[in-house]
This record gives sequence, structure tokens and C-alpha cells, in this order.
Amino acid sequence: MRVLVSFFTMPLSVFCFLLIAAGLLYYLKKRKSGLVLLFTSGFWLFFISTSVLSRYPVLFLERQYPPLITVPDSINGKNTYILILGSGHSCDTSLTAINQLSLNALGRLCEGIRLHQQIPESKIVLSGYGEVEPKSHAEMLKTVALEMGINDTCLLLQPNPWNTKDEAAEFKRLFNNECHLILITDAIHIPRSCYHFRKAGFYPVPAPVNHYIKISGYSPFYRSFRFSSNNILALEKATHEYIGLIWAYMGGD
Repeated sequence: MRVLVSFFTMPLSVFCFLLIAAGLLYYLKKRKSGLVLLFTSGFWLFFISTSVLSRYPVLFLERQYPPLITVPDSINGKNTYILILGSGHSCDTSLTAINQLSLNALGRLCEGIRLHQQIPESKIVLSGYGEVEPKSHAEMLKTVALEMGINDTCLLLQPNPWNTKDEAAEFKRLFNNECHLILITDAIHIPRSCYHFRKAGFYPVPAPVNHYIKISGYSPFYRSFRFSSNNILALEKATHEYIGLIWAYMGGD
């Protein structure tokens, strides 16, 4: 149900539905109504391709938790787990392992390694199933981590969970909730992730990465009105997260 709701409310889906409805009305000789919907779809595409619409919904999610620049002194390295949530890969053996990871997964892994270097006694937990790939995402992350010089004894896997709620339940099953947990995922996804882990009995230290909105004092105002598919992608990600949060509050995954 959540997947269906998410599909029908995605910004590009709305554009396609408006375009199809405009074509049907025009075909049914209701040309005036069809033209109105056609212009509406064009305006909608124009609107979602700038950051005017996407900026604040994305910022609201991404700025709920600040980046974890430095690990707090209160965290005990011997009892600390750095959990990297799954983010996809493709088992294309013509590429190096690092290039088989999605950019989001690579960003999460790099952040996990950076934090692990601050607390050398910590363990890195790599999460994610394989979907249609022959190797699970957790295993692919481990391959890359080993190539980046991380000791095998520091890496733990949970290759079965396929969504965030399952990742929280699996982590609790494997490691219980008597530990320090640093949770790494995309900044736009961190509010929903923290909610699921709190429901599972954890109080994670959020470590958001892969921010869509990067605020620079050197960016002129007119750039907010540049057309970009990245703006549409950010808005679609935000829409997915808001629907996911509502679904989670209702007891879903």
C-alpha cells in the first residue's frame, strides 16, 4: 500500500497523470479542458525542476540532525557499533568493487570509516540485502571496506534486512540494545531511520550524510531558479520520506 501511495504522489507521476488526462480530454473533444491540463502539467514540470518547491521540504528533513563531526567523549569504543544502512549496488564485475556501489552507499561507507578512525575499538555493521543481485549489499560494502584498509575483525554483517524497520529489528536481534549505536544514512532519511530504531528500543547517535541541500554563502540567489533534474530527484526523495514517516507512525514499515 505504501509503495502504491508513494508512486501516485511522486512529482513526476503527477506530471504524467496530468499529461495523460490532458490527452484524453483532447481526444474526447473537450479541448479547452485538455489545454488547461496541458498548461498545468507544463507549469508543474517547470515548478518541480527548480529548487523553489524542493528546497524547504528537503531542508526540513535534512536539518533535523546535525552532521556528526566529532564523536562525543561519552561514547565507549569497546561497546560502540557504527551501523551503515543499505543503499544499493550493482554486481557489474567489469567494474571495481568501489564502483559497483551506488554513490549514496559510497558516501555512507566513507562516513562510517571516518568515524571508525575516531573510535578504533568500534565495530562497523554493514547492512542490506541483495534483492536481485548475487551478492548482498552488506557483503559488497565489506569488500570495499577491506579494499580501503579496514581490518576484517572490525566488520560485522546483517545481510538479510530489506527495509529500515527490518534493519532495526535485525540489529536488535544480533546485538541487543545495550550498546552505543551510531546510525549512518542519508540526511533526508535520518528522521525515519531514527524513529524505527527508537521504536526498537535504541537511542542512536545520528550521523547523516549525502545532503541534497548544501548552503553556501557564495551561491547567488538566481541559482534557485535553474532547471535541474537534481531538484526533481530531491523532491521525489522528500516525498518518499514524508510518506514513509506517515506510514511508520501508522505502524507500517
